[in-house]
Amino acid sequence: MTQYSIYYAPPVEKELASIPRKQAAKIMKKIDRLAQPPWPNTVKKYSGIDFYGMRVGDYRVVFLVRDNDIIIAHVVLRRDLQSLTKRIDPDEFVTWLRQRLAEQE
Repeated sequence: MTQYSIYYAPPVEKELASIPRKQAAKIMKKIDRLAQPPWPNTVKKYSGIDFYGMRVGDYRVVFLVRDNDIIIAHVVLRRDLQSLTKRIDPDEFVTWLRQRLAEQE
């Protein structure tokens, strides 16, 4: 089975800091489960965009899958998801990941 590497995009740290600690811990635990398939049944592919979403209570974890990498792009309240998906660009996150991996070499 495929093992995924998980990367957190810059907005995620700020978004998680604004969430109550107990809920943020629950979200982090669910994110860790993405590294090893099968994914939880709360994961859905968003139609019309290259992103997936995972439901964790009132929050949604928005992520992108490229090869064996998962980029956690945002953690938002469900009510904010629609406005986010209208302005999200997968290429921006792929470019960010490539730069980060190049810096690590």
